[in-house]
Amino acid sequence: MVALDNMGLASLTGGGLNHVRVDSALGEPVSVLQFARFITGIGSHYVWQQSAWMQKNGFALGVNLSFFTAALFFREFLDLKSYTRVITIAWYIITIYWALGLISLIGFGWFPGFALESSLLSCICAVIGTVWLLALGNISARYYAVAWGALLVCTMFTILMVAGILPYNDITEYSQMVGFLIEMLLLSIALAARINRERTQRELQQKNMLKLQMEINRERDNKIQAQEHILKLEKEAKQELEYRVQERTLELQKAMHDLQSANNEMARLTVTDSLTLLHNRRYFDEILEKELIRSNRSQQPVSLILIDIDHFKQFNDNYGHLVGDECLRAVALALKNEISRKSDLAARYGGEEFAVILPDTNGSQAITVAENIRNTIQNLVFKHQDLRIPISASLGIASVVADKGYTPSDLIEMADSGLYQAKNQGRNRCVAVGGARKQST
Repeated sequence: MVALDNMGLASLTGGGLNHVRVDSALGEPVSVLQFARFITGIGSHYVWQQSAWMQKNGFALGVNLSFFTAALFFREFLDLKSYTRVITIAWYIITIYWALGLISLIGFGWFPGFALESSLLSCICAVIGTVWLLALGNISARYYAVAWGALLVCTMFTILMVAGILPYNDITEYSQMVGFLIEMLLLSIALAARINRERTQRELQQKNMLKLQMEINRERDNKIQAQEHILKLEKEAKQELEYRVQERTLELQKAMHDLQSANNEMARLTVTDSLTLLHNRRYFDEILEKELIRSNRSQQPVSLILIDIDHFKQFNDNYGHLVGDECLRAVALALKNEISRKSDLAARYGGEEFAVILPDTNGSQAITVAENIRNTIQNLVFKHQDLRIPISASLGIASVVADKGYTPSDLIEMADSGLYQAKNQGRNRCVAVGGARKQST
């Protein structure tokens, strides 16, 4: 008996260390060992010896503790919370029954007399529950059915012996102890398998989590790459747009510049004589009116010179109109060379007549300019077919400080009067009127 008890302690130590991984697993073998010690008498001889309470209640304590802790182990080991409520309700009834038995025994020293019948019923319920869970696919129920099947069979032999149904002998006396040893060994194997299975599941979960994390990281990297690609495309699109806008802006600026140049050229052409490239009559009229207004405002003199090429009709008749056009261009160039101030204006007045406006210029100054023009025209070397053709011009000069009622026609009429006099006096001369000093050559 002592050898069996020591074997039970060894199983309890080894199996209990394995059972530490499962809630309530250690309490069940301790309770069964306590019950076995009472049945075999080892407890009264070697453990509690002189304890009157244990001598009286040791058997009931072992029975209650064994079935109560077994019920707790049954729930944890077989994971009842994951299965049908019928098994769970039955488990609660059995567990509460044995818990109340422990309370009444420890607190009041009383235990119901039908403990053996309750023990047998609990064993039958455990077998039915195990078979049911086994049918539902509970993997742990396979190991539990074998281990507890051996223990339950041996326990029922012991219970039947105590009830007087089976004879008292070595087999019936120690059958529960043997069943306990078998149960501890088998459950140790089962728990080891469960631990390995749980470890495998954890490793699988870790692998799955690692795989999921890798997928998440890959998805995140893909999103980052996609975002970077989008940002790159946006940047390229922005640069392309900026380039196009800049290019379009340059094109628009060039177009505006060309348009402005065209407008300027058109404006220039509208005020330019196409033959001589001097200002035309229209522009001359505008400037003369403005200069008279300015003269009236500033009370400064303004002078006008009218120039007419002598015998130009005869010139055209003798040499042709094309040569006459060349003559007009030569005279126009001479006028440009003699007009030095930006404010002065040389224009083609009409036909072979030219006009020069001299702002801020009095009569004597205007006569000097007119004489220089006449000399330049007279000294022109104009050839046609290697024949030098003399050119001369008559000039009329008018100078005035304009008053409020003075008009361009008044000044033109004065200068034209001087020109008429120059023609009558023999041409190739300058005649000033309107207060300017008269000079002729």
